[in-house]
Amino acid sequence: MLIIPDTNFLIYLSKYKLWHNLEKEYGRYKLIVLPELVYELDKLSKRGKDKESALLALELTSRITRIRKRKGYGDKAILKIASMLKKNKKRFIIATMDKDLIKKLKKQNMKILTIRQKKYLREI
Repeated sequence: MLIIPDTNFLIYLSKYKLWHNLEKEYGRYKLIVLPELVYELDKLSKRGKDKESALLALELTSRITRIRKRKGYGDKAILKIASMLKKNKKRFIIATMDKDLIKKLKKQNMKILTIRQKKYLREI
């Protein structure tokens, strides 16, 4: 299973220590961290209220992936890769907490993973 997270999802995974829940729920999975998200995490790790969680998420994702940082917005990149994966009939899920992104993904009949009550992963 391919899991494509957005920036907030990665921050919440780190903030509430839910990384182990992904393996418990999905067994073997591959996390696809887009360059735009690495860029956003890098910016957030330098300022903001969740900078410690962003720094931890950035550190953990750097162990998983080796990608160059690109400027841009993660939501657009996520929608683009999701459409491409859907055309190629790949098994994937988009992991997000962003209500606007969830609405857009629902319109396209995409599988969505979110965090509930700061401790549960839930598919929508």
